[in-house]
Amino acid sequence: MVIIANCSRSVLSTPPEGTEPSLGVPLCCEPIHPKTPTPCPKSDTPTPILPPKNRLQAHFLLGFILAHTPCMQALEEGVFFGKTTNTQNLHGLTVTDTIYTHDRVDWHYHKNAYFTFILAGNLYEENKKDRNHCGAGSLLFHNSQDPHYNLKPPGFARGLHLEIEDNWYVRQAMDNQLSEGSFLVQNPAVKLEFYRMFREMQMVDDLFCQAIEEITLNIIGKLSAIKTYPLTLWPKQVLTYLYDTYQEPLSLKKLSDELNIHPVHLSRGFSKHFGMTLSDYVRRLRIEKSISLFPQQNLSLTEIAYACGFADQSHFNRWFKAFMHTTPAKYRALLSTC
Repeated sequence: MVIIANCSRSVLSTPPEGTEPSLGVPLCCEPIHPKTPTPCPKSDTPTPILPPKNRLQAHFLLGFILAHTPCMQALEEGVFFGKTTNTQNLHGLTVTDTIYTHDRVDWHYHKNAYFTFILAGNLYEENKKDRNHCGAGSLLFHNSQDPHYNLKPPGFARGLHLEIEDNWYVRQAMDNQLSEGSFLVQNPAVKLEFYRMFREMQMVDDLFCQAIEEITLNIIGKLSAIKTYPLTLWPKQVLTYLYDTYQEPLSLKKLSDELNIHPVHLSRGFSKHFGMTLSDYVRRLRIEKSISLFPQQNLSLTEIAYACGFADQSHFNRWFKAFMHTTPAKYRALLSTC
């Protein structure tokens, strides 16, 4: 059963037979809707490709891949390989909760730009630039019509997808700040927005559409702020240091000594680049890392709190509630639902 909702009402709909694309029988590379698959011979080896230098080259690249890859599937909005358990359509935004069931998905692309946020498990994805290992808590953005393929190691894997149509930007009277390329998102503040989006998906009410649109605007705003101030060498060094040491107490003096940067310049410059203080960044990073460990049922909440740098569980509960507006136990229960 797939839940389909829009801003005015929610209905239950059973998908027609053949909605889930089959990995064993790849689809023809004509851009067809995946609900009407056409068999074609399977490709054992992905076609090697080089990264494009601009948007025009990207379109030529897509044409080349379509011509030289035996099977290339174009996916419509809300369609992903696996078992989709919840789809919400919101006038230009589509949010999809999918359990990944295929060990391998051959070259394909999506007609809309979209984010993939891994809630549990692991995936490997290769696109025209590189190959990414995406574990729980990984966030990947794909531009529209960006060819890629996926591999899934053994085990349960689940992802949340946010698709953004071009007309949504028009309605918001804003430019598309994410029109070029595909990339991994590291900012913990952006990832926490996706965890909030997942929580909204579990509790749809009359304010759901407004909440999802606000969360999406927050995501675009945070990513646009990062692009406004491109990272120079020292901010990258700071991030590397924080991701290596977020479990440890934060010391501005130790960090400034490590990077040979004056503490005042470090503190002010970090806020300019990331829109938050160093301490707030680390708090968000710790919360984001803790949620990525929730699917590991062998870990208690106390163990997760210590592993992510919190002094004790009460300290963990307090900051978790401040950022996520619920308790760790309640959010973990939501995450365990499929």
